[in-house]
Amino acid sequence: MDYRSFTKYLFISSLFLNVLLSQTATVKGVIKDSGTEKPLVGANVFIKETSLGTATIDNGSYKISNVNPGTYILKATYIGYESKEMEITVSANETFEQDLALDYKTIEGKTIEVTAQARGQMDAINKQLKAKSIKNIISSDRIQELPDANAAEAVARVPGVSIRREGGEGNKVVIRGLSPKYNKITVNGTNLASTDPDDRSTDLSMISQYMLEGIEVTKAGTPDQEGDVLGGTVNFKLKKAKPGLHGNLVTQGMYNGLKQTQDDYKLVFDLSNRFLNNRLGVLAQLDMENRNRSSHNLNAAYINAPADLDTINPLTLANLGLTDVSRLNERNNNLYVIDYQILNGNISYSGLHSSINKDITTYKNGYELQTPDGRRTYDTGELSNKINVTTETWKYEQELTPDLRIDIFNSFSRSTNGDTNKVYNFREAGAYTESVNNKSVDNIQNFTVNDTNGTWFDRYDYNEYSTKETERSFGANLEFDYKLTDQISGKLKFGFKTRKKSRTHDRDYEYGAFTYVAHGGKRDSTYETFDWLSSIPAGTIYAPYYPFMDNDYDDSGFLNGNYTLGPFADLDKMNQLFSFFRSNWGWAPYHEFIMHHFHKTESLIYDYSGTEHYDAKYVMPDLNIGSKLNVVSGFRFEENRTVYISLSWTTNHFASL
Repeated sequence: MDYRSFTKYLFISSLFLNVLLSQTATVKGVIKDSGTEKPLVGANVFIKETSLGTATIDNGSYKISNVNPGTYILKATYIGYESKEMEITVSANETFEQDLALDYKTIEGKTIEVTAQARGQMDAINKQLKAKSIKNIISSDRIQELPDANAAEAVARVPGVSIRREGGEGNKVVIRGLSPKYNKITVNGTNLASTDPDDRSTDLSMISQYMLEGIEVTKAGTPDQEGDVLGGTVNFKLKKAKPGLHGNLVTQGMYNGLKQTQDDYKLVFDLSNRFLNNRLGVLAQLDMENRNRSSHNLNAAYINAPADLDTINPLTLANLGLTDVSRLNERNNNLYVIDYQILNGNISYSGLHSSINKDITTYKNGYELQTPDGRRTYDTGELSNKINVTTETWKYEQELTPDLRIDIFNSFSRSTNGDTNKVYNFREAGAYTESVNNKSVDNIQNFTVNDTNGTWFDRYDYNEYSTKETERSFGANLEFDYKLTDQISGKLKFGFKTRKKSRTHDRDYEYGAFTYVAHGGKRDSTYETFDWLSSIPAGTIYAPYYPFMDNDYDDSGFLNGNYTLGPFADLDKMNQLFSFFRSNWGWAPYHEFIMHHFHKTESLIYDYSGTEHYDAKYVMPDLNIGSKLNVVSGFRFEENRTVYISLSWTTNHFASL
């Protein structure tokens, strides 16, 4: 069935159902707190002895269609509040309005104060109870209860959800134990473009929790949801303007005890108002943050050889890594939300741009205990990473008749992820005074030679990659209310979605093996070019460590003073060398004569580009049988056409004897 015939079928069905249901009444109103008169979101409102009922939406309003003329008992329930019943009498083709005010439950002899946070979470719990699938909801009050680092940290409060961390901050979501690449992240229902170069996962570290109205985590699918999710879907609901002029300012200053700095800050400012008799709402938010996420890391690897059954096999320490990581994160968020209330509907636009810049410097000592030469390495590196995510959503929602609703959406999402990484490696052979195979992590350093004169400049490595993804989607949903009898009623939902995605990835790898260059003139020209290397005699293959060292590096306090670290190379000097090698790399028939290499295979084998075209249609009946049983069924058809192009070539090998 093509889209034209599918749309025609929806239109004819809507007309048919509208005629059948035209002799019924509609009951609507608002459910609110009797004390504060604030709306209660997610309240359960139903007509007793029938299958007719609904839940209140964000403004506390409800609407029950297809009510036959007669007298009924209308009942409203809400967790934490006393239920209330009201007798109503409705006539054919009438729209009957009935508001209800619920009283908060009290304990005899006690006075209870309902905080904003508790009220907000009660709204979320009531929404969860009315959801058609397994869903967890976090309210905005609960989100802002604690100063989470970002949106990923806020999601971690949901049962069955954990997060992966980088530098102490959550950045990716794990749902029901499944890897982030098996989960979907959306903003106001719009897919957030993937940021990972190797899979479909999305980094959430740049998204601020202060722009969120709520978080919905869905762990089970229904026919109206996309089928490319195994773990679950996280939907971030953005704030929108409320009646009246509102402004909020959040400022934070932080002290970093590890680096003893006071430069960390966070600034959030938002402004919103509604105009034209509250029909037009405008909200804008700016969020800026600078955080020092430095860390001290210890990594140890063990081997179990031989691994014999029926015996206790001792573990042998194979490698030990000690790393001082200096990590500075700069985060920026811009949010714009505009909505306009039309007759029985709403037209809205939301735009979100988030970015994070990560500047990382690493100083690492590596103890390679199983190598024949008893090696110790000294690595100095720097990494720069920038991630940008942009989403835009246009949405039209309207109630065409009391029994018929439509929503149409058009969305755009884009992500870019760029990374450059340099590592300079120095090596010391014969680095231990005796065999350290059976030593523990705590006392390895007691058996090191620490001979900087016997340490030399070995090599450098440079990696650069960029990933870009763009996604555009368009779709519509149509929902009918129907009633077969007073005990059997429900909703019938149709819809379609089309999506186009493009994705590119480019990776470059360059390196220089300073020690292994057979052409001595390459090294000698380096010694002659830089004054700080002039003390090294021409013809020296193993350039000693001391001219490269950073005398200002201080390892005091590393892992609370339990380990020493260093010495390390001066990054400014090493970057001068890198620029020199890169601009004077030259050409030669053999790699041994080249100082700076562009590794063609490693640089091209991972490159790819491609497009994906996705089309989907669904039908979802939602059937209420009495007031206790709800059955959701349906079917969904999806078609995904994927074309990706990567590098391929033919190699010829020649050998002579």
